[in-house]
Amino acid sequence: MTRDHFPLHGTTPGVTHDALAATPPKERGRYRRACLFLGHNAAAMVWNDANDLFAIEDEKESRAKGGEYVPLHMLLQLSRYDLDEVDVINFLGDVDYSEVIRALCGGDRARFEDFRSRTRLHELKVNHHATHAINGVLEAWVHERQAAAPQGRAYHVLITDGTGDDYEATSVYTAFVDPLAPLGQSIASLQRVRRIPASDLSCGLLFARLVCNADTGFAPLKDEYKSLGYETAIDKVLDHNARSRLDRIVDKVVASFFDDRPRGLKRALREDIASFLPGLHGIEPPQTPPGQFERKPVLLHWDADKPTRSILDIRHRPTLALRGSAEETQHLGHGLSVRTMQDMATRHVPMPACVRRHLASCDRFQIRVLASYVANRFIEHYAATLLKREHVENLIVGGGVHFNVKLNNVILNSIGGKLCCAPLAGDVVHAATGAVLLDPSLATRSTDLLLLKRDLAAAYRGDFPENVVHLDDPEAFLEIAARQIAEGQLVNIVKDWGELGPRALLANSTLCLPTEALKNRVNLLNGRDDYMPMAPVLRQESLRTLFVNPEVDRIVGSLHGMIVALTYRDDVPRDRYAGVMHFMNDGRVTGRPMVATNAIDRELLRRVEVLSGHQTLINTSFNVHGKSTVQRLRHAYADFDYQCRNADALALPRPLLIVCTATPRILRETSTAIHAEADL
Repeated sequence: MTRDHFPLHGTTPGVTHDALAATPPKERGRYRRACLFLGHNAAAMVWNDANDLFAIEDEKESRAKGGEYVPLHMLLQLSRYDLDEVDVINFLGDVDYSEVIRALCGGDRARFEDFRSRTRLHELKVNHHATHAINGVLEAWVHERQAAAPQGRAYHVLITDGTGDDYEATSVYTAFVDPLAPLGQSIASLQRVRRIPASDLSCGLLFARLVCNADTGFAPLKDEYKSLGYETAIDKVLDHNARSRLDRIVDKVVASFFDDRPRGLKRALREDIASFLPGLHGIEPPQTPPGQFERKPVLLHWDADKPTRSILDIRHRPTLALRGSAEETQHLGHGLSVRTMQDMATRHVPMPACVRRHLASCDRFQIRVLASYVANRFIEHYAATLLKREHVENLIVGGGVHFNVKLNNVILNSIGGKLCCAPLAGDVVHAATGAVLLDPSLATRSTDLLLLKRDLAAAYRGDFPENVVHLDDPEAFLEIAARQIAEGQLVNIVKDWGELGPRALLANSTLCLPTEALKNRVNLLNGRDDYMPMAPVLRQESLRTLFVNPEVDRIVGSLHGMIVALTYRDDVPRDRYAGVMHFMNDGRVTGRPMVATNAIDRELLRRVEVLSGHQTLINTSFNVHGKSTVQRLRHAYADFDYQCRNADALALPRPLLIVCTATPRILRETSTAIHAEADL
């Protein structure tokens, strides 16, 4: 693939027709089909005969963690191409597509008619939790196939996420993943065996109730991950006896969630939810096969009697793009985004008064520790109990809650078989799943998380040019980066392959030696909390020397996306690797490893090990806390300047920024050798 395979560049939401017309025309006819997802943290994908794949999240484009939002600026860009088809995977609600396209065209009737004449627009309806389940089956199928598994394997699939189309909070499926058969056969085997409605349990609401509220000071969609660090300080707040009593209370609450009689916290949650979602309780939706989807054409029409909405209007109030019925009814038919759930919890679900009385004498730190400990213990114990009741041996997990890597480690040690953690969450899952449903040859590409070819030609014009290096020679990159890292420097890496999802995949990463001191420096320069844990990146050869082998042997895939924590071996020196260690409440020490998969990254790790003796590095996303990971070079420059200003203010060494435009052949090895062999 060459750079001009990716001519799309971000358009500011609200761009005028005149501004768009002034843009030099792009080559038309390149993209055959497009697939978009409309919903929270909007995602879009474009492909051409399964060769070029482009994906984006609005969170990355706008640099803000938003809520429900129709990705209109992406549609605007796509509408400039002679696309044969656009498939829209809709989770937001009943969208009035005529008004959406009209807004995109700036109220220009001629442009609207041009779009309608050359574009076949289809809506694809797929169940929310089912898309997570399908994506998990896809992940397991691809990696079982890569490992040359001799036969298929029966899995349970656990999806824990925001509410789905059927208003479920947790779903359990069964599937038979056969890497020797076409992918479609594994997807067709999916069956939902348990649905836990949001009226009984919503992990998003539970976390908001306990963690993200005014008492802790944590911000929704930004600070949840801090709870994984704060909970480890429980012994600083409670003695052994008090902690044991708290554990018994939490365990009793978990047991009540599996009791048919609604009482205690379960009843309180039901009443809380019913207070602002009237009619929710008692809804039992029809069972729909997980792999079933509906694809129907969308007919556009111009209604001259309606006022034209602007793009910014709809961006600020996404429900303006919905057709007809009230917002509450829309949600009952299509589920809620995480942002909506968090907002409702903030408005309607304060920390219970009885809990507040007990916390009255606690300071902010103690409240954070207690809230984090209770929330995480509840979810861990709940998941372990559910798996035991369902007699789970091999498991696939997916959904936003399973970005809790310590939870996934608890799950791994609660089952006896294999665990596969799907490394995507949010809208990207739905866009990727929809793409695969419509074009099975995209199966392996959807598990390759480095997708977007970026333009890194922009010059740096900030105040710290002596700490910015642009390189197009792989050997120079390796020599400079390895030496600086081995000498204790923080090195920000930006490559010309962007990342899919909010993670550090060595294309937007900050790298350094895995010491506690350097972890703290990274947090200080990025404005992060000291309790934000860090992840190790390592070569495959180092995996078994650092982590407990029985856990390593039971992981399927997962290790390319930092989605599961593994237990360190007892002989790993804590003083050398403390910066990439997560401490569990049972005394074990874990880390969420990412195994480097391409040649240049593996060689960088090898050279640093030769120079420093460290087999792993801190690998954290290159971004300022509360901002999204770097999408464009200007974002990298802005975050780098922020880091340098912090370093100067704190009398710390400034970091280094390396912008590397080495050839894709060297920087990235894809897994495209495997292809789906039959239609779904």
